[in-house]
Amino acid sequence: MVDHFRVTNHGSETEEQFLARLMRREAAINAVKNQAGTTNMERVDDIHGDGASGKVFVFGRTATHVYHGEKRVDYVGVEVNGYVNVNGTTFSFISNDYDPEHTGNLARLMSQLQPVGPEAIPTQPGFCLDGVFLRDSLRDLPRPEQGESIVMFAGLPGHEDLGIALSTIAGTAPGPGLIERTDANRVGPYAFLNLFTSTLLKGSRTINGLEGEELAIKVREHNLTTGYAFDWETRGTGDNVLRPFVSLELQTGISPHADGAPRQSSLSEASLGDVWRRMSSSLRLHSVAVSPAPAPPH
Repeated sequence: MVDHFRVTNHGSETEEQFLARLMRREAAINAVKNQAGTTNMERVDDIHGDGASGKVFVFGRTATHVYHGEKRVDYVGVEVNGYVNVNGTTFSFISNDYDPEHTGNLARLMSQLQPVGPEAIPTQPGFCLDGVFLRDSLRDLPRPEQGESIVMFAGLPGHEDLGIALSTIAGTAPGPGLIERTDANRVGPYAFLNLFTSTLLKGSRTINGLEGEELAIKVREHNLTTGYAFDWETRGTGDNVLRPFVSLELQTGISPHADGAPRQSSLSEASLGDVWRRMSSSLRLHSVAVSPAPAPPH
């Protein structure tokens, strides 16, 4: 999510398939009226960039109000849908309630997409998305409250019961920390959970200058299997996009099937501890360098 737009990779599409997608979406928007009963579509913008093309649809205007004491405050929002194809891959940027005065932000964001190779690591500020790089998104939209977040999931071949998740959220006010929340969830009516868990790690841990908290537990399930959960988390800041909320999780003993029973961990406690230390120790703020401006011709 960037600037309140959910970003989705829809995979490979030919030019014909992408144009058909745009036509279907535009027809669906035009087939209904907005809240006021008038024309739904307000604006269609064309997108052209570095190997990219697409459209932005602005539609679905709504109006509502709230009262702060005796003062009435009116709110107006629109839906904004952007679709762009970058070198044969289609991405969508979707917001269901956006400020009508700032809908031009999306065209700017989408024009900053550039394709990257599978092994490429960009050296300038921005955000990597599957197959593309979103250049300098927060510097172009510098207000932290606009928010930028991403969640990534990973696994290990041959270990279906193991899951890894990394999430970052910029521009959010810090809330209760990892350990405080966990302790609060293990008292009162939930105290019985302590009978099934053992704490392996618990405390503060700073990783490459990022201050955070670490927690690892061993869980004995009702079906006599054993699983593990490792977590490290920062609290983040509300006013510094270079100090976001960061959460890294490693869990094992998970069923790969929805509503399936827990499984015995496919990795031993010692092996998991080694994987966790190596993986978590690699977290760091990526060094970036803004490319210098080209020298003027002589």
